[in-house]
Amino acid sequence: MKKEKLAQLLNGRQYGEEMTDEEQLQAEKNGLLVCFGASDDLLEFRGIMSDEAGIYGGGSIFLYKNKDQKFAFLDEPSYDELSATLDQKGLPISLKTLPIKAEWCPEKLDCTWLITTDIPHATFDIYDNEELYCRGIVLKLSDIKNYLKN
Repeated sequence: MKKEKLAQLLNGRQYGEEMTDEEQLQAEKNGLLVCFGASDDLLEFRGIMSDEAGIYGGGSIFLYKNKDQKFAFLDEPSYDELSATLDQKGLPISLKTLPIKAEWCPEKLDCTWLITTDIPHATFDIYDNEELYCRGIVLKLSDIKNYLKN
């Protein structure tokens, strides 16, 4: 499944019913990461990573690969956190992070959450009844890896 196809499937869903368990498994199997806002303080991740980040009022989350080669995130990476990431010999590794921005009540779009990033992605809209609640994104693992390499 391509990121555009999954975004198309999710587009128009209601808040609280963003993804089924089967869609989450398909996203993971196809190397996709789905990001969307929830409540007034959460950025949700589904697919290759299933987690949530506290982001009250909006801000950026920085995605990276940890020493186990799994994706993780930092709210605001500090030098100490980045230098604490060690390779198998216990030496610090350099970290490139992928920013994912979550805007709360953005001026440019009438919604509660707007999720954006600089790498290629597909977008989808989640509604709360008939009002736009969140514009989320779907990312492909290969695009994430290419971004983190450069």
